Amino acid sequence: MANQTTKLDVTLVEAPSLLTVRVAQPGAQVTVDGKAYNAPTKVAAGSHQVVASLAGHMEARLEATAHEGKPVDLDISLTPLVATHVEPPGAELLLDDKPVTIADGNLPIPQGAHVLVARAKGFQERRIDIQAERPADYEVKIELPPIQVAVPPKVTKVTEVPDGHRVFTPRRKIALAVGGVGVAAGVTGVVLGLQSRNLDHDTYALCSSPATPCSSAREANDLNVRARSRALQANIAYGVAGGAAIAAAVLWMTGAPESPSRVAVTPHVGAVAGLDLSVKF
Repeated sequence: MANQTTKLDVTLVEAPSLLTVRVAQPGAQVTVDGKAYNAPTKVAAGSHQVVASLAGHMEARLEATAHEGKPVDLDISLTPLVATHVEPPGAELLLDDKPVTIADGNLPIPQGAHVLVARAKGFQERRIDIQAERPADYEVKIELPPIQVAVPPKVTKVTEVPDGHRVFTPRRKIALAVGGVGVAAGVTGVVLGLQSRNLDHDTYALCSSPATPCSSAREANDLNVRARSRALQANIAYGVAGGAAIAAAVLWMTGAPESPSRVAVTPHVGAVAGLDLSVKF
């Protein structure tokens, strides 16, 4: 009717937008809101979930927002997964100074050159240069060498053996020394005795009898004096040897670890040779 006004309720609906998704890696599969994407496609106004996946790459999940019918363009570059093995397991990894984690034996490493650092307590840190151009079978293997701890040299403890447990006590050492002197004196006595006998033999070779006149009497007399002198010296040496042997025996027996006795030995040479032995208990 003329001059009449009519009220109408009208709900405005935004025009759909054209969604275009481009993935840098050929062969990647793309879904929009869980449905396969066929480029390009129209989507209603609002937010939409876009997922791009490809074998050997990390899955990419993005949100696309359509508004007022304006076109929406998405450019996606998938991150390659690199097979990575690290010893010891659980070592901290930093890719370009940012923490990264191995998942299912793979580490997401973007295209380009990078620096991977691995560190663990008790092990030496290692830095790996990741090359920009990587073949399909490229993998990373890191084995951290353990930190070598300096071990101080083993010190062998020397335990002092008390005198009561020593076989060669100071007194027994003296006994060995005295015994050595006795042996030397005995050998000297034997040598002097042989010399005396030879001189006596030479004397009688020159003059067979003292009662018989002899042209070599003077020379024979000199040999006889020397023979007697050697005999005396031999007797002295035998005396020293015998005394030293007795003293050494006494020192050895009384020089046992538990023995509290004290022994003093004093050799003397004269008309009668020998050793003075003094034992205190």
